[in-house]
Amino acid sequence: MKKLLLLSTLFLGLSCEGDGLTPAGAGSDGYLLNFLEVNDGKGFVYSDENSDQYIFFYDSDIFLKEVIVYYPELDSYCSTTKEGSNTDDGFNFTAEILRNEQVLGGGDALDVRISYTGDDGNTVSSTYQYRQVCNTIDCFKWRIRVTDDGISKTYSETSMTYASLCN
Repeated sequence: MKKLLLLSTLFLGLSCEGDGLTPAGAGSDGYLLNFLEVNDGKGFVYSDENSDQYIFFYDSDIFLKEVIVYYPELDSYCSTTKEGSNTDDGFNFTAEILRNEQVLGGGDALDVRISYTGDDGNTVSSTYQYRQVCNTIDCFKWRIRVTDDGISKTYSETSMTYASLCN
C-alpha cells in the first residue's frame, strides 16, 4: 500500500507544475487550453529571400490573420480567415477547423481545411497543419511548424503585430 501511495504521489508531482495542483499547460481553472487559447494574439514569421510571411492566431471568430511582405518592393498582402464562409479579395472560400487542441507533453495542434470552387467548378481543398514546437529547452520562445500539402515551414515567434503591418 505504501508503494502504491508513493508511486501515485510521484506521478502526481511529475505531471504538475508550479503549485503542484495544476497540470502543465492548464488555464487558471485547471482545464487544458487549446491551440488558439495558448497562442491568442501571438505572431510568428517565416522569412526567405523574397518575402516575410507572418501568421497571427486569435481565440475568437477570426482565428488566423496572415501578412506577406514582398521584397524589394515592400508590398504587403493582408488576409483574414475565420471559420465558415469567407471572402478575401473577391475569392470565396470556406474554412473549417478540424482540430484545435493542446496535446499533453507539447505539440499543440491546429488543423484547418480551406475549400473553394476552382475554375473548372470542382471543389478544391487544402489542409493546413499548425504545430507548436519548442525553440529552446525552457521554451521561452516558441516556433510554429506549418504543413501545407506535405511542405513544412517553421515560423519563429515575433513581436510584430498584424495592426502594425496592415494599418
